[in-house]
Amino acid sequence: MKKCFWGAWTLISILGLSFSGFVWAAYPDRPITLIVNFAAGGSADVGARALAESAEKILGHPLLC
Repeated sequence: MKKCFWGAWTLISILGLSFSGFVWAAYPDRPITLIVNFAAGGSADVGARALAESAEKILGHPLLC
């Protein structure tokens, strides 16, 4: 019983990894929107904008706040 269980999980893992390349091929195709659930001008907003600016440099893709 355990041998069949591990074989099934191995098959599922291999299939999952083989299709993951198709999902990430064209992502993102438009700017990423960063949603902050706090008022504009507060400390959370300022921190999110700083994070977005740093992330743009790393990702090479625009982030909108």
